Amino acid sequence: HMVLGGLALGLGVLQFVPSLRRRNPRLHRTLGVIVWLATLASMVGALAFLATFPMREDASGAAFHLGLWALALLTLVLLAQAVLAAWSRDFRSHMVWMATVMAALATAPMLRLDWVVFGHLWGGERHAVVNLATGTFLFLQTLWLMTVWLTWVGDRDLPTRPSPTSA
Repeated sequence: HMVLGGLALGLGVLQFVPSLRRRNPRLHRTLGVIVWLATLASMVGALAFLATFPMREDASGAAFHLGLWALALLTLVLLAQAVLAAWSRDFRSHMVWMATVMAALATAPMLRLDWVVFGHLWGGERHAVVNLATGTFLFLQTLWLMTVWLTWVGDRDLPTRPSPTSA
């Protein structure tokens, strides 16, 4: 789960570099398939782990455990939306959906950054409290970062949305 999620996040970030995407669309599609497969396998692995790991044994308690379930399922739904948008050649929507997938994947490294900041403020022995406190706004942090990118870079780089082909 961690290796595949890291691979998806690392390669996924490259997908958002406008010049790389424009100069070599075939590489973009190839890397996109790898990101898709790595994300899919990572989330399936996460769900399998969560299904076999009892909530009562989770260091951060049931609320954090359920939050991980929700995040993994949300990531799969966002990934499906991104693929459907690409297949329908709605590249603007595809980029937005993939930005939300990247935001979901980026919650793992962001959580570690939050551990440093809030762990220092509240003391390292209160790991469960730090997890619960940061877990409530973790996805919002990463979503905000991707929204800033979309606003400053992504919006200028994409064509307008395609016109509907059916009545």
